Amino acid sequence: MPRRFGFMVVLVLLLSALLAGCGSSGPGPKDVADQFFKAITSGNWEAAEGLLSADSGSDLAKPAAGEERIVNALMSKISYELGEAQVQGDQAVVALDLTLPDMERLSARLLSEVLPLAFSAGLSEDLTDEQLDLMVEEKFVEILNDKDLAMVTYEGSVTLVKEAGGWKVLAVDGLDQDVSFFN
Repeated sequence: MPRRFGFMVVLVLLLSALLAGCGSSGPGPKDVADQFFKAITSGNWEAAEGLLSADSGSDLAKPAAGEERIVNALMSKISYELGEAQVQGDQAVVALDLTLPDMERLSARLLSEVLPLAFSAGLSEDLTDEQLDLMVEEKFVEILNDKDLAMVTYEGSVTLVKEAGGWKVLAVDGLDQDVSFFN
């Protein structure tokens, strides 16, 4: 009898371990969408790229060296909220509220503040192109850091597909056409 009891305990433990492993196959679609936006907003382009489906047709290239400071400053201003995942087979949709700087207002302010400086600098020929680029970059970052910066919230969704390696981002939909994370 004790031998049979030991066999039953081992069998129960083995089955429990196997069943526990079957129930979890990596992060769910909402978790993957969250990882994707955390990577985007922190400037971790490699991690974000790794969360994209091969079928997305998208490419998240790291910003060029001259653009990196501006892009990272802009991405750091983005916030998001995700809804619950609606899963149907190997596809899932997660509701998304994405809040970011109002680019129309930001651009207008940037032009109104930089254009007169650039015009006078161009006439005086005291500034090099590199110095002028740096001045524009500094002003852009300054405007982004303004506590009164106008923000806008878009409602959209993240579509994910289940691939061999788990859930991957296929598309971010429903956002204004000026808002794109994909090239």
